[in-house]
Amino acid sequence: MKRVCLIVFLVVVSVLGVALASCSGEQEPGEITLTPPWEVGEKGVYEVKRGDEILATWEMRVESDEAGMALVSEMRGEGFCEAARVKVDPVTLFPEAMSFSQETEASEARYTVTFTSDEAIISVEPRKGHPDVPAVRVAIPEGPHYENETLLMVMRAMPLEVGFTATVQDVVTRAAKVAPVEINVVREEPVQTVLGEKDSFVVELVGFEQYLWVAKDGPRQILRFENKAAGTVSELTEYTAK
Repeated sequence: MKRVCLIVFLVVVSVLGVALASCSGEQEPGEITLTPPWEVGEKGVYEVKRGDEILATWEMRVESDEAGMALVSEMRGEGFCEAARVKVDPVTLFPEAMSFSQETEASEARYTVTFTSDEAIISVEPRKGHPDVPAVRVAIPEGPHYENETLLMVMRAMPLEVGFTATVQDVVTRAAKVAPVEINVVREEPVQTVLGEKDSFVVELVGFEQYLWVAKDGPRQILRFENKAAGTVSELTEYTAK
């Protein structure tokens, strides 16, 4: 079975973190203004490759959820499947609740998370024939916080421009951790996609050899994600606005 580090912050690479401070406009932590560029019903599908080998399909969606919205990330490859659904506040994009499942040929794991202003309460579904697992509480630092599995989608809503930098607090609930990463917009660059040639911002996750190409205009789709540490490239193969 081939396992792939698809999302930026899987534990295989490192545990990252949460806190959002923009140097664009010299905003203090907590003052950043997020502008979600998507509409409910949006879907992006990505092909994840290492060299010429296709390892997995990665799908990101925006769904309605009662009065709010949910950001969804699903990854499927040979012998494994992961799915995360994070209900977020429609304005701040702070996580409110989450469900996660991970299936491989040898194991299966499921958990749910409830978020308060200062902690994540993680409840693991016990495996058949095993005793209940006590809930795990993870303290969340004061300020903006975003769930790891859908943080890439949240980055689309940031005020990206060349020179923008932010140190982000990432809540990695699958590892019961919270830790920080610096985000820098390093340049603009045209990139060929299924949508044609698109101008993009190239966003670096400093110190992790990971780069994200985000469309400059329109709904600011994620066009490409490169994880040099894992040797993988994810490219957009299908996009539906709603």
